[in-house]
Amino acid sequence: MGVEYRCNRGKWGFRVYRAGKRYARFAWETRDEAEKAYRKFCDELDSKPKIPPNAFERVVAQYLVESALRGRSEWRVDALRWNFQRFMIPFFGAQSLADSITHKDVERFIRKQKERKDRKVTNQTIWHYVTDLRSMFNWAKGEGLVSENPVERADLSLIKNRKVVKPPLDPDDVERASASLDGNDRAYFDFLRFTGLRKDETNRVLKIDIDPKGNWLVVRGTKTEDSYNLLPIAPVLRPIIAEQMKRFPESEYLFPNPKTGKKQYRRSWMFKRIQKLTGIKLVPKDLRDYFCNEVARSVRDPVAMMHLLRHKSLATTTKYTRVVWERMRSAVQNLGGVDANFGYQSDAESSQRLTKNDMIALADLARGISVSERESKEKIDGGGQTRTVDSADMSRVL
Repeated sequence: MGVEYRCNRGKWGFRVYRAGKRYARFAWETRDEAEKAYRKFCDELDSKPKIPPNAFERVVAQYLVESALRGRSEWRVDALRWNFQRFMIPFFGAQSLADSITHKDVERFIRKQKERKDRKVTNQTIWHYVTDLRSMFNWAKGEGLVSENPVERADLSLIKNRKVVKPPLDPDDVERASASLDGNDRAYFDFLRFTGLRKDETNRVLKIDIDPKGNWLVVRGTKTEDSYNLLPIAPVLRPIIAEQMKRFPESEYLFPNPKTGKKQYRRSWMFKRIQKLTGIKLVPKDLRDYFCNEVARSVRDPVAMMHLLRHKSLATTTKYTRVVWERMRSAVQNLGGVDANFGYQSDAESSQRLTKNDMIALADLARGISVSERESKEKIDGGGQTRTVDSADMSRVL
């Protein structure tokens, strides 16, 4: 990158990128001083032993580049970079050969994460770290950088019980929570539940993303570039959006920080206020589940629903439509006057429901995908489940 001037610091300095690592320092008053320091730093860097191409840090850097080229969004790539730099590279070692990492090392990494004292780390979070690691090793194996994926042989029993079963989401609770808010907070809350956007997507909504008539919204993708989409706006939101435009006329964001007018990142205090006023505990993900429930009641076209939710896979959307499968089973239960149970328990006994795996298999069967094809795809993509936040927490809906 070379020598450059940082206006915010009022100093000359340099930036250098080597093997996926960034070096930067800005501490000189003149350009000549910065150039001398830059040449000296490069000479010292070149004199150090070369990092082998299959060093863990270099493999990670190549994987991040490839992830961006394959269409993952900048926010998803940034999240991957953060996870690897903050947790995995320090543990496994930047200079360690990727091929020397074993399943025992992965198991030690899991135990280390569970012992973290800086914050409460759930099994779900550690599962996400391991999924990212599995995906990286799958890519490296395909590139010939490693001979096997150590995650495949690792014992993941310590984090298997990662799914927290929540009580069913009551739509009346969502209504009561909305009624307890006012002004900008209520507008933000209603926007989440009537669009199904994720929290970060809503925080990034710009006024220019909404067409002048208020009928369409441009959504900037979070996970992949495919999730960058154009969505219809529900009529109930149009007056709310118009009011927001007037409330913050100087800001480019639809829901900015009220004090600065810039992007607002945290909203936890708003949900704490809801809990204090109503006793209802909600998180932003619950409002996406609310939207999915409401849409599933009226939409019979799974493809339309998939696009509304901006899922990449129809299998993920199918998880939200269990009620539809139940209605289909009930509709044919008494045809021809034969045994109404069809091998199931009666509704009075339990009204046996389809499992998530059953529904995915049915959806795959309808699209002509065999079980073996799905298993091979999962191995290539790096995850045993669909790698989205939606598939990670479906207990509210199911």
